Amino acid sequence: MFQPSNILANYFVQATPKLNEDKVKQCVDPRLNGEYPPKAIAKMAVVAAMCVQYEAKFRPNMSDVVEALQPLLDARSGLAQ
Repeated sequence: MFQPSNILANYFVQATPKLNEDKVKQCVDPRLNGEYPPKAIAKMAVVAAMCVQYEAKFRPNMSDVVEALQPLLDARSGLAQ
């Protein structure tokens, strides 16, 4: 029988270890050829780790996620100009 809670639990178990500082670089698209700000990747990993908390009450809402990631987009836009 399909149990969504089991699928979510499995996702959290698999995703969380990949969000530590050493392993998060393995999640970055290799086509970037290392051309990305490491601090931006670290911030993204922190936000992602908050999003995969097992208990829903500890996860941020989407407006908090957008607010946390917006400076990364703003910095990227500033570099492109």
